[in-house]
Amino acid sequence: MDILKVGQINYSANTLSDILPIPRDFPLHGLNCYLTLTGNTGSSVSPDPEAPASIIKRIEFIADGESIVNVDGESIAMLPYFFRKIAPVKTINTTTSQTGVVIGTLDFELLFDAVGLHPDILSVLMSGAYNHLGLRVLWGASSDLGTGYTVSSGTLEVCSMPEYYLAVKSPVLKRVKTKSEIITASQGDYKFKLPTNGLYQYVLLKCERGGLPVNDMINRISIWLGGTAYKAKDVSYAQWQANVKYLHRLNTLPDGYVLVDLTNASGSWRDLFNANLLSDFAIELDLTYQSGSTNQLKATYCFYDKYPR
Repeated sequence: MDILKVGQINYSANTLSDILPIPRDFPLHGLNCYLTLTGNTGSSVSPDPEAPASIIKRIEFIADGESIVNVDGESIAMLPYFFRKIAPVKTINTTTSQTGVVIGTLDFELLFDAVGLHPDILSVLMSGAYNHLGLRVLWGASSDLGTGYTVSSGTLEVCSMPEYYLAVKSPVLKRVKTKSEIITASQGDYKFKLPTNGLYQYVLLKCERGGLPVNDMINRISIWLGGTAYKAKDVSYAQWQANVKYLHRLNTLPDGYVLVDLTNASGSWRDLFNANLLSDFAIELDLTYQSGSTNQLKATYCFYDKYPR
């Protein structure tokens, strides 16, 4: 494994960090990131189910001004579970009444490789093609970890994962982004619309009420292609989740998450879903709204700019 220290981004509550420059010497498989939070625990603690990832509100990888990766910490930590069967590599301190201790750690990767498809060197990021590469974080606050935590300091250590040995003639560019929408009423055909300018691999949905993951928001799932066209139609939530377990060989699924895998069974490049010719593209959902707290849907979606040649 080739991994090189780049630098670190320091925690500052409710702040968008400065951009950490990323070297452009070699093509990149991705970035490895390691979060460490220190501080105090109270007389009682109750961690958020996805802490400490929940303190990263957004992490962005910027190439010549474009955020080609723009996701929340919870989603980027959970993605490897669906494609590599690796649970989030994290710790969260539940010992009470401690001062000046490590509250939590999290290791995660921002990958430019085509994870979940057949290995293909064409999916590395050709860093030398850009004038500027950088990484920045929108930080949350101590309360995002749950109750009973006070963060005094934190660092996100960043390492690059270069590709030294193989030549790349026709690279593709992978983009991973997250968008959120607030749900205000129960609906039978809620359309979570997505851009129609890419070759899609997946959409990872997350359902939240009051900031916590829930499994009773989605009743049925469809993939709408505009007009009367569908790629999938009126599949029950239970059947959809069972199918995800079967196709990805998973025994359990994390609460609140729904994977919409848009590739075909072989997982080759040609099986990416081409949305470029569509006028509309959406995940259509039958949703149940519950009052008393914020009902929110998040979608982390991965797409590529072209097929490799």
